[in-house]
Amino acid sequence: MAREVRVCDNCGTSNSIDRLECEQCGYDLSFTVPTIENEGDEGGKKKIWRITSNSGIASAEIGAEELVGREGTILSDYVNSSDYISRKHARLNIIDGKLYVVDYSTNGTTLNGVKIPQNESVEVSEGDELAFADMAFRVTSEYAD
Repeated sequence: MAREVRVCDNCGTSNSIDRLECEQCGYDLSFTVPTIENEGDEGGKKKIWRITSNSGIASAEIGAEELVGREGTILSDYVNSSDYISRKHARLNIIDGKLYVVDYSTNGTTLNGVKIPQNESVEVSEGDELAFADMAFRVTSEYAD
């Protein structure tokens, strides 16, 4: 079943066509072009992205934009034990419901074992392994109301 919605450019939430403010984050939707959303198996639910350390010790939900690194970022309490992760190592973005990573570091970020180019946005998929220097994480997603 398809329905016309306004997808928030800030957080990716699908909003009813008559909403001019995002119900999730309050972002102004008055200039957002309506789109057709196929509900399919997700039932129109919001996709939530998460990264979890391969050791299973640390996990974080990804917001619209998150920094990964040793200082004041998501997972900073976990990754600050690494001598190889930069203070502001990488950025994770959600754009149109898809997850992207941008590397800013000197020691690199890999996606499924392949080093990604610095300062270039690369799409990340469900089940991928993201490694920030010497710490690896598994990418998962789920649908929530």
